[in-house]
Amino acid sequence: MRPHRVDARGGLDRPGAAAGTERTGVPRASLRNSFPGRPPRRLAGGRGGGGPVPTPRSTVAPGGARPRALGGDPGSVGGRRAGPSHRPFFGGRVFAVGGGGGVSALSGARALSVARKEVRHIRRDPFTLAMAVGVPVLLVVFFGYVLDFDVRDIRLRIVDRDNTPASRALAESFVASGYFRPHGPPAVPAARLLEEGRVKAGLFIEPGFAEDIARGAPARAQVVIDGADNQTAGVIAGYLDGVAAVASRRLGVDPPVDVLRTRFLFNNELNSRWFVVTGLFVVVMGVLSILMTALTVAREWETGSMELLLSTPVRPMEMIVGKLAPYLGLCLAGSGLIYAAARLLFHVPFRGSLGFFLVANILFLCCTLAQGLLISVLTRQQQLAMQFSNLTGLLPALLLSGFIFPVESMPAFFRVLTWALPARHFMELCRGIILKGAGPLELARPTLWLAALAVVLIGLASAKFKRDLEP
Repeated sequence: MRPHRVDARGGLDRPGAAAGTERTGVPRASLRNSFPGRPPRRLAGGRGGGGPVPTPRSTVAPGGARPRALGGDPGSVGGRRAGPSHRPFFGGRVFAVGGGGGVSALSGARALSVARKEVRHIRRDPFTLAMAVGVPVLLVVFFGYVLDFDVRDIRLRIVDRDNTPASRALAESFVASGYFRPHGPPAVPAARLLEEGRVKAGLFIEPGFAEDIARGAPARAQVVIDGADNQTAGVIAGYLDGVAAVASRRLGVDPPVDVLRTRFLFNNELNSRWFVVTGLFVVVMGVLSILMTALTVAREWETGSMELLLSTPVRPMEMIVGKLAPYLGLCLAGSGLIYAAARLLFHVPFRGSLGFFLVANILFLCCTLAQGLLISVLTRQQQLAMQFSNLTGLLPALLLSGFIFPVESMPAFFRVLTWALPARHFMELCRGIILKGAGPLELARPTLWLAALAVVLIGLASAKFKRDLEP
């Protein structure tokens, strides 16, 4: 080995330095002319600040061999020795701050410093500021409008087979009460409207209604109420009795109009457990499926696993489908367990088509899983993913899906907003299939809405799932 050849990383104290040499106080500039008759050597400009490095004679190695790094040994690449990192390594030692002095139990200065840091963080982070100020106000306004226990604008189908002034006066009394709204074209049977969920009740005035009033006999009218929603059905029954009493006084009928032949369809006993369990099925599966993909993928972003996955030639849509498919199967298995428990413990019937319900469940889970994946792509942090999942999954499923409060009783703005929520449409499908036994023709509208929302959410997740590592 030539004694003046040293490692490209610099100084004579480096591992690549020539054997037998020692570091001296000779300036680096004086080393340029240390070998008379030779051209001056180029000094290495690396972080090591070490000795001279000879200019290479040729960049092509003889015999086609791989060229070595400048001034380095075969184990070095690009003038730096190969290794896991070229950063300084302290050998596992931890250096104490402030010379290793003791730390007191409590310090007002440190607490004030932390408070200042938090203030700066809130000022620089709009999301934190919105979560601390905007969201509580939004929730107060939201609950103030939605939590209205008065059921209004009940869709009522009126069938007047008597067609007399007395029968028309009775029908007008229901409309004038402010609780009922006539709905449904005359050509469509009332039974079909009830099965499709387009009306909540039906009023049937039979022939001879006016004659019974003239003879002083009890005037009868039949009322059919949708009992799938037991809470609304009970309220409707109470409204009907009150309106019938008001109509009797208006018509001067004594005894009053008798509404004894009242039947509840789809839930004869008004069992509230049927209503609650079918609603919980939608809420639980919706929230859990969103959290599954949101937290799982966000954890991959935090741990760096997503970077390895993005280095593969997989396309975004392929990645979306590959991630959704396992969770879809897992959620379908959970759906089966939930209904098995509902059947065994609460005796919830199943009157519809199992295949149609499976298709509707798949569409709903595609919506929620894609929504969770979209949240994880946008946040890339588990904490933020959890907050967004609760804000966009739990609250809408509880308040805007029709689980607790009828959609018809909400303000106009929230009624329009519910059309963009998958839980609202699957709630209608779930209760329609399980409790009413409705088929695809009767429930075509919510099915198409779910399919459209699934396509939109999967498309958005694929579009946001960029192949770069920057959010």
